[in-house]
Amino acid sequence: MKRIQSGLRRRGNSSDGAALVEFAIVLPLVVLLLMGIIDFGFGLANLNSMRHGTRESARRAVVADVGDDSTCTVTGVVVSGDTQKLVCQVKDKTGLDEAKLRVKIDFDNTYAEGEALIICTQYPLESLSGMYSSMLNGKTVNTEVQMRIEKTSDGGTDLTILPAQEAAPIGGDWSWCNA
Repeated sequence: MKRIQSGLRRRGNSSDGAALVEFAIVLPLVVLLLMGIIDFGFGLANLNSMRHGTRESARRAVVADVGDDSTCTVTGVVVSGDTQKLVCQVKDKTGLDEAKLRVKIDFDNTYAEGEALIICTQYPLESLSGMYSSMLNGKTVNTEVQMRIEKTSDGGTDLTILPAQEAAPIGGDWSWCNA
């Protein structure tokens, strides 16, 4: 009989219930923090990819290398020839969803040696977890690269790159682009 009372007494003095309540209070905060790290981390990774791809494409374009691909999705504007190839190169180099990435190409004056080539890109943010939708969805990450054009001829053929501006993604605009 003594054993049973001792066992009952031990259960009555247990702190398991308090630990469970503390866990129930802390768990939502930890999940919220973890989802924030994931959502904002993906946004930062997209920005980094966009910056790198835009910079790489601008570097190639100022030495008259716009690539050969002209089959990418262009939204809200009709571009052709070398301009289309440059837009497709930017979309390819970023590694992001080309249907969501928007590109703007401009110059100080014209596409000529010594002038500045300006490439601006935008990509929409989105919450992967859904917990930060109100903070991220409808916002964009933007990047702008300006470089001096070194040459406009690719092996004897003059490139014809014209200013082009895709429709901005939902929640974005081009007012920030210095072009």
